[in-house]
Amino acid sequence: MFFPKINVLLVITLININKMESIFVKITDPIEQKYFDSVTEINESRKLRSLIECMTLCFNTNICKFANFNNNQCVTYKSLSYHQDILNGMFWMNQVQLTSIKSADHSLDKLNGSGYSLVYDHYYSHVTTMTELANIKSQCTSNSVLCAAGGLANSDSLILISCANCHAVLTPTDTNLPIYQGSFYWYLTNGKSFGFAPDSTIYQSSADTHDVSSPFRLSWHLSGSGGWRLGNLTNLNSDNNYKKYILIK
Repeated sequence: MFFPKINVLLVITLININKMESIFVKITDPIEQKYFDSVTEINESRKLRSLIECMTLCFNTNICKFANFNNNQCVTYKSLSYHQDILNGMFWMNQVQLTSIKSADHSLDKLNGSGYSLVYDHYYSHVTTMTELANIKSQCTSNSVLCAAGGLANSDSLILISCANCHAVLTPTDTNLPIYQGSFYWYLTNGKSFGFAPDSTIYQSSADTHDVSSPFRLSWHLSGSGGWRLGNLTNLNSDNNYKKYILIK
């Protein structure tokens, strides 16, 4: 009996494309606020070859509600705050996760109730120092988790937060050479800045001034002044409307 030769890899690829395209919806217009959270939390960021690979990564992750694919950089999200930048045609919603998972409540009270201790609580105008961060590191064990975050001074909700191993993120790095920990790229450069970014491209001058429109970058001066950024909120050197937070567990 004759069996036609079939390119199995091609068939699997086509099935996967059809599956992913039926699960993910491109965000191009304002959608209901109920799908979004008060804070953006990234699962991971990695280089991939295609949008379909990015969608597949998100789909196979335990909790991934959104994916962003741009210039072969795939970023997957546990939660996403609503902002105009997500309407650029590069963000996709995972309909399966959005309909089955309750939105997380990212607040200081929620984190405190989950076992985190608030060890750093200052206005953005406050001058962050290497000594302060070294003191926080001394409170951590090798397995401790550190969360760096920011939010409005009069609000319990957080605008941006990322968590990773405390010792790793409080170990000094060279200028513009962040390390990947948890789900972000972290840096701690004496005389420059401390913070995190969704990819490895940063510009520490002295805080990270790369892509000032990005809502996923946090950067605090370590050069003798307050500030500097909380997502796409920048020039916060003298600002008392927003606060810097560090929590450990």
